[in-house]
Amino acid sequence: MFKINNVANTAFKAKLLDRQINSNEVITIDDWLDGAIQPTFIRQQEKFKEITMVVLIEGTNEEDAYKMFSKLTRELSFGELKFDDMSLTFKVMINGAVSPKRLKPNVFEVSYKLKSSYGMAQEQTVSRSAGAAATFTINNAGTAETPCIIEITPTQSISSLTLEGFTDKPITVKNIVSGQKVVINGETNSIFINGQNGFKNFDGWSFPSLIPGANSLKVSSALGYSMVIKYKARYI
Repeated sequence: MFKINNVANTAFKAKLLDRQINSNEVITIDDWLDGAIQPTFIRQQEKFKEITMVVLIEGTNEEDAYKMFSKLTRELSFGELKFDDMSLTFKVMINGAVSPKRLKPNVFEVSYKLKSSYGMAQEQTVSRSAGAAATFTINNAGTAETPCIIEITPTQSISSLTLEGFTDKPITVKNIVSGQKVVINGETNSIFINGQNGFKNFDGWSFPSLIPGANSLKVSSALGYSMVIKYKARYI
């Protein structure tokens, strides 16, 4: 069966009859210049995937069935969807109008077409203690680039700490004070130091993420702090 926003399908008197989870739409940007013997690949971009769900709703009467349909539709309009037989979670939105099919009194069959970004695995955590090697590797098992969260807990003040491999260009955090936790959040594009906005101490063009496969990473110093890196692998 399934849960939407952590509410089980049984709360809506609904049963899952069928589902179809498509891959994300992949748009290829390329060009084939006049006279060239082959096209030029520029880049690719991923768009939403479509999930189709067919559910059966059986109420105690017509009004009850309609109310259950309405409540389920409200939850599916924007939320997190998880199927009982899968570990992945899908952030979904309803795409278009929803028209229930009345099979008999009190019983509706409903087909939902949902937009979703990615299938997301459970959060993974990589911990690095003070004095660990300056270079290390994180293997992202997903099939899409995923944002990550870097938490730095300093045990001494650090004038400058540079992180490489999380973005195209290095990230630097300046004037780190002992005991003031630094959180660089690639999911929300934010940086907080001791719970306060830390953009004035941040030097970088983008926020941290991990590409599919092996990510070769480097820190400018491995002393004076511990680090935790959190991420959720994404699947197209």
